[in-house]
Amino acid sequence: MATAASVVGLDGVSIESAGLGLNSFTFVLIGAAAVLACRLAHTVNTRAVLLLLLNIYFLHFFIGSARQALVLGLFLSVVYVLGNLKVRVPAWRSSVAIAAIVCAFWTFLFLVKDEYLFSAANPFAYFPVKLVGISYIVFRAISYVMEAELAPKAGLLGFLNYMLFFPTLLAGPIERYTRFAGNHSDLAAGRDVRHYPALNRILNGFIKKFVLADNLMVFGIFALSQEGEFSIWLLWAGALAMLFLIYLDFSGYCDIVIGLAQIMGFRIGENFNRPFTARNVQDFWSRWHVSLSSLIQDYVFTPLNKAVIGRIRGPAQFPLIVTVYLASMVLVAMWHGTTLGFLVFGTMHGAALVVLQLKRRYRWQWIPGARPRVRLWGGAIVAPAITYCFISLSLIWWFRDLPHAVNTFKQLLGMG
Repeated sequence: MATAASVVGLDGVSIESAGLGLNSFTFVLIGAAAVLACRLAHTVNTRAVLLLLLNIYFLHFFIGSARQALVLGLFLSVVYVLGNLKVRVPAWRSSVAIAAIVCAFWTFLFLVKDEYLFSAANPFAYFPVKLVGISYIVFRAISYVMEAELAPKAGLLGFLNYMLFFPTLLAGPIERYTRFAGNHSDLAAGRDVRHYPALNRILNGFIKKFVLADNLMVFGIFALSQEGEFSIWLLWAGALAMLFLIYLDFSGYCDIVIGLAQIMGFRIGENFNRPFTARNVQDFWSRWHVSLSSLIQDYVFTPLNKAVIGRIRGPAQFPLIVTVYLASMVLVAMWHGTTLGFLVFGTMHGAALVVLQLKRRYRWQWIPGARPRVRLWGGAIVAPAITYCFISLSLIWWFRDLPHAVNTFKQLLGMG
C-alpha cells in the first residue's frame, strides 16, 4: 500500500520510515536552530560552519551504517574534486569531459538505487546501500560540476552545505549551485526576508501535506488492496484522484522547506507552477517538478538537441530530434526508479511529446475547421482535462508491478 510518506518526491524510499518526518518535534527544533544560526551569525564563515553542523546532524538520522556514510563521503569527495578540476583545468570544460562526468553520475545513480540492475557488474549488488534522497543529491552533483567555475569562491564549506542542505535534502526542490552559492556568501540578502508570508507558506504546506494529503491518500487507487474487490467507479475515482493527492503531498512538502529556507536567508526555486492548467504533456512538465524538468532540459535535452541540429542534416535530423524527446522523458522516469513500470511511464510521455512534435511539424489540427470560440474552450478546459487524465492513468505504472498494472487497467475498462 502506498502512503503519503512514500509519495513525497517519488524517490522510491520512504522518507519518514528512514529517519524523521517534517512534522516531528526533532525537525522543528533543527529548523528553529537553523533559523537562529543563520539569522544571528555575524560573518559568512560563522553561518557556514553552523549550517554545516546542522546539516550533518540532520543527515545522521538517515545514515544507518558505516557503509552508507562511506559511500556518501566518497561520492561527495569525487564530486568536489571534479568541480575543482573543471575550474582549474580548461580541458575538463570540454563537451566530451562534461558528457562523460554526467553519464558517470547517471550510472552511479542507477546502480546505487537498484542493486539488481546489471547485478554481475554492479558493486552494490554485493554491498547494497540505500541512501535517502540520492536522486536529488546526484542532480545537485551535476549542477555543481556544470556550474562550479561560475561560483568558485564558495569553497569546501559552500559545496558541502549545498550538497547536504537539510531542508531540501530529502525530496527537493533541486536548487542550482550558482544561486545557492550566492545566497550562501551573502548575509545581507537574507536579512530582507518577509517573515509572515514565509511562515504562512510553511503553515499552508503543513495543512496540504499532513492534514489533507496524509488523510486523503486512502482514497487514491494505490492505497487500495491488490486483493480487494472494488467497483469500477471506485477504481476510476481513485485513479483520477491520485495525481491531485500527489500534488498536495509533494507541493505541501515544497512549501514547508521553501518557506523554512526563506526564513534562513536562502531563496529556493519554485517547483510547481499551476500544473493542472497544462494543455499537453510538454506544458505539464514545464509546470510540474520544475527543478527536475529544467535540469533535464538544460543538461540533457538541450545539449543533445543542439548536437543533432548542428551536426545532422537532411531527412535524418527530425527522427533524431524526436528520439531526443523520447530519451529525455525516459530519463525523467528512470530517475525516479529503474523498474519496467517507470520505463513504460517514460515511454508513454515520450511518445506524447513525439505526437506533439509531429503535430507542429505537419500542422495537424485536432478538430479541423473548428471555430475560434471552440478552440478557445478546448484549450482552456478540454485540453487540460485530457492532459490530467492521461498523467493520472500513466501513474499506475509507477506504483504497481507490470502484471498488476495491466490487471488494474483491465478493471478500469470493465474487462477484469
